[in-house]
Parts: sequence; structure tokens; C-alpha cells
Amino acid sequence: MKVDFSSKFELIKSLLKNIKGKTLLIIHYDADGLTSAVIFSRILEKYGQEYKKDFFCTVAKDSYREEYEKSEETKKHILEFDNIILLDYCFDSYNDLETRNIFVFDHHKSGQRGKPYIINPSWEVSSEELPSTSSIIYDLYYYLFGPDKLLKQTTFIGACSDFMVYGSIPYLHTNSKDLDLFMSNSILPKPILFDICQNLQNIYEHTGKEIKLFEHLLENTKENLDGFFVFNPEQQKIILDTEKEELENIKELLEWVEVDETKKLIIINLPPEHKALKKYIQNILELMYTDYTKLIYTNRKNRFSCSIRSSKVDLLKIVNELKKEFQDFSGGGHSFAAGCAGPLEKKVFLIQKIKDKL
Repeated sequence: MKVDFSSKFELIKSLLKNIKGKTLLIIHYDADGLTSAVIFSRILEKYGQEYKKDFFCTVAKDSYREEYEKSEETKKHILEFDNIILLDYCFDSYNDLETRNIFVFDHHKSGQRGKPYIINPSWEVSSEELPSTSSIIYDLYYYLFGPDKLLKQTTFIGACSDFMVYGSIPYLHTNSKDLDLFMSNSILPKPILFDICQNLQNIYEHTGKEIKLFEHLLENTKENLDGFFVFNPEQQKIILDTEKEELENIKELLEWVEVDETKKLIIINLPPEHKALKKYIQNILELMYTDYTKLIYTNRKNRFSCSIRSSKVDLLKIVNELKKEFQDFSGGGHSFAAGCAGPLEKKVFLIQKIKDKL
């Protein structure tokens, strides 16, 4: 089921046709957020806007939300802009920002709802039908200008990275047999997920230069998608050095892997000192154990935190059930990718619920 955002798109169109002042894009730092920002930047460019002259970008990690709530300096910086666009990101409240032109594109069931400037399908569709934010932005582009093969492919990268290809297809105005999505007949979603998103993650997570990555993609995806595949020598060295170091550490981590072949479940106890390897391990597991449910948890004092990936069970439903049962349990995410945290003694309930569903 595709949510019809045409009435909200008309509001955005009115703003863009008469856009004035400076615009700030606040984007989530993952691949879906980055691809969303590239597509929205192309929309702004169509309306004569230029990066670093008319519009600017802040790449936000999860901690930025708390920073916005508690830091007057951060809030003051945001309010220096006339137009504020959140992409794959949300705040708990926008009351302080409503004196500006604001639009929020997101697909997480959090933050406010019901506001005319919030474009978020999560309250209207099931977890299985949830699209990536990049596909919502492409839907806006399509509404304004019609189809664009290159941006459709860019969107597909964001959808793959968030495990939301199925829910994103309707927003791409195409079908799953569209070979344009795969760049060529030989490139399939899994290699895209690994080759592109792994490189993106290695660069921004190990250099702290998230904004440089956005600028790299913005500059190098105008004519083709080479910007996703080809990095300059400095970036290539970062990738190679990082992977060499992490591959050595992976050998040690294999001792902490529990594989349940019957349930097709992999559980990894990842010590806090190796937590930086989590996304790397997730990508390796996604390639090697595509059909398995993967749970990676870290213990800290009396609590644990974990990330889960699965194509077999509704992870968000499980997390929400545990949140209702235990007040000290927290978490969220999507049907096929979720995260949660709670007291150590509650971890067994999480694992058992997953096993019961498999």
C-alpha cells in the first residue's frame, strides 16, 4: 500500500517555487539518509538553489536529537535558517521551529504526528510495507518533475541499505523486475548493499567526516553512480586499512558466535571494546547468512543493548511486546531491522521470543 502524499507535496511545491532565504538539510548519517539528501539536493538545484550558497547540510547521528533538546547553541544555529528540512530524521517536538518553513521526511514511528509538515507513512502502513525515506523523497521528485533513472537507482541504494526494498517499490513508480534498479543485469541488491554501504560506513564512521561524504556523493553522482563505487586514493586507503584491521579482530570474535542451525539464528556477544565492529559484522553476516536471523548484543554493567536483523519475523512487533511487558525495556526500528536495550536478566526473554517466532 502506497501512502498518497500529494496534498503535502503541494505545500512543499509552493515553498520551493517561492523559496527565499537559507535552507538547512538535517540528514541521518546512514546510507538511506545520505541518498535522501542527494535526491532532495537535486530538487533544490532544479529550483535554482546552490549548495553552500543557498542550502547547507548537517549530518546528524542519533545523539544530535538529544543535543537539539538540551543545547541552546544547537537550537540557535538551526533557527538561523529560514527553511529547515529533516531527512530520515525527526525530533520529539518542533514547537521551537514552527516560526520557520519546516518539513520532516521520515519513516520511524517516533516524534510528533498529524502536523501538515510531517511526511511519514509509518502510522498508516504495516512494517512490511514501510518504504525507505529515500523512496519518499524520490516520490516527491517524481511528483514535481517526473521520472529520473539515475535518482531512481540512487533511491534503490537507500532502500537496500535499510532492508526496505519491498515497501519502497511503489514509491519508485516501477516494479521489482525493473532492470534499471540494478544498474545492469548482473548487479543484485546484496552486492549493492555490501559494496556501497560498507564503503560508506567505513569512510564516515572511521573518519568523522560525514559531511565530506555527503559532498563527495553530491558532486560525483550527477552523471552516473560512479561516486558510490569509486573513491579517491585517500578514501580507498581508509577503507583498506580499516578492513585489514577489522578482519584480524573478526577472527577473535568467532569464538563468541552461537549458531542455531535448526532455527537459523545467529547470536553474537560483542564485548564493549569491539562495539565499533558491529556494522562490519552485520554486513558480513548479511552476505554469508542471508536467510538467518542475526542478533548482536553488548553487555555493559547491568544492562545490554542489541541490534537484530531478520527477514523471517517481525522484529518491531517483538520489541514493542517487550516494552509493554517491562517498563525498563526500550527499543524501536523496523520489521526487519530493530534495536533494543534492557536489564541483563531480560535478554533471555528477547531471545526466547525470537526463537518462538522462528
